[in-house]
Amino acid sequence: MTEANADIDITAELANMDDDFDQQEVSDNPNDTVPDGPYQVRVVKAELGRTQERNVPILKWQLRVLSGPHAKRLIFRHNLIESKENVKWLKQDLHTAGLDLTKLHELADRINELFGVTLDVKVTTKGQFTNVFLLRRIVVADAPEDGFGFGHNAAAGAGSPPPTNDALDAVF
Repeated sequence: MTEANADIDITAELANMDDDFDQQEVSDNPNDTVPDGPYQVRVVKAELGRTQERNVPILKWQLRVLSGPHAKRLIFRHNLIESKENVKWLKQDLHTAGLDLTKLHELADRINELFGVTLDVKVTTKGQFTNVFLLRRIVVADAPEDGFGFGHNAAAGAGSPPPTNDALDAVF
C-alpha cells in the first residue's frame, strides 16, 4: 500500500468516528477536580457496577456542574454497597435525589429515574480524598433549556405537575 492510500484509509476510518468526536466535550483542565465548595449539578449518568479490586457493588454518579467558572465540568460520586453503613448513605443519597425505593434491589430497574435530576452538592477534600455530599434536590417549574438537553424537571418525566409554591419556597 502506498503512503497516499494509507492516508486515505486513515481519513475514511476517522470519518466514521466524526459523530462520536462531535459529541465529546473538552475542558481546559480535564484531569483537574473542581475546588471544594457548593455546586448546582445535574445527574448525567448513574450506573451500577463493581469495584475493580474487591468486586464490591457500587453506584457511580456523574454530575455536571451547571453554572459558574466550573460549568460543564464533571463531579464523580460513588456509593459502595458493601456494609450497613454504606447502605445508610446510599438510601439517604437516593432519597435526596428523589428516588425512594421499597427494596434496594429495585435500584437496578429504577436507576434511570436519577437521570436529569438537579441537585445542590458540596465538595470537600481531606488529604487525598474528595467527598461529594448530596444536599438537596432542586425542582424548578418551567426551567429554560440549560444547554445540556434538559428543560423543566426532566427527571420527573413528561406530564408531571410543576411543583407548588410551597415546594419552591422550600428550595430557595
